[in-house]
Amino acid sequence: MEQIQPQVKISQDASSEKEGEIFENKEETWKRLKNNEFQDIINFRKKFVGQSAWIAWIWVGFLITLTIGQFSLKKYGCGLTEYEYIAIVGSASAPILAFWLVVGRGLFPKAPPGSG
Repeated sequence: MEQIQPQVKISQDASSEKEGEIFENKEETWKRLKNNEFQDIINFRKKFVGQSAWIAWIWVGFLITLTIGQFSLKKYGCGLTEYEYIAIVGSASAPILAFWLVVGRGLFPKAPPGSG
């Protein structure tokens, strides 16, 4: 049984773009990798902000609902006292503000000294 070997022609010069990418210098490779890294960081930040934004909307919705409910119930002599209302708004707001602080510092860290 005779085996047929396919003939493959290999170019001797790196004239095509695809072959030229293999022979690029280290500086160009480093720049390309850094650009890819920065793009990945930006994409992660966008994704994380989008996923964590719903917490803020829930918080705002809760405060609006609580305030409307407070005004509505006051007509009937029910509702929270002033101190209860302040305690609920304050205790609901403190963790959200801390969350925003953590998210803000995580997404936008301070630049190292002397970097710009």
